[in-house]
This record gives sequence, structure tokens and C-alpha cells, in this order.
Amino acid sequence: IGNSDLNLGNSDLNLGNSDLNLGNSDLNLVNSDLNLGNSDLNLGNSDLNLWNSDLNLGNSDLNLGNRSASVGMHLPKTKILTFSSKTTL
Repeated sequence: IGNSDLNLGNSDLNLGNSDLNLGNSDLNLVNSDLNLGNSDLNLGNSDLNLWNSDLNLGNSDLNLGNRSASVGMHLPKTKILTFSSKTTL
């Protein structure tokens, strides 16, 4: 975590053989789970905000370059699932 905030409110952050790299970025989890199985989550100057939602990456990459991925409470229990070798938002 370089110059970044990791805020977990009543949430789980599970990293299995994975890297979580935050460059000048915020990762805010409110009542949410972030599960990475053999995957990388790379945020470059970007925000990933999850409210009451799950982000599950199975053997996939989520790379955010100067972009935001936000899942709000108006999307109840929304899941972003990626199974490809590489997914870029």
C-alpha cells in the first residue's frame, strides 16, 4: 500500500497467494467481501468502492488505471465476477 488507504468496515479481505497493489488509491469496503484467489488487484490512481457487495476474482486480474469502479447500496448484493485470464475496467 503506497500512499493509500485501506478501510474495512465489518468486512473481510482474503488474499490467497495474491497481490493487492494500491498506488495512490483508496480501497473502501463497507459490509463487503473482497476475495482474491491466485489473482492480482492493481489500482493505479483509482478508487474501488464496494457497498454491501462482493467482488470475487478467480485466477483473474482487475486493473484500474485512472478509473473508478463503484458498486452502491442501490444494487443489493451485486457481484462482479471475472473468470477470464485478464479483465480490465
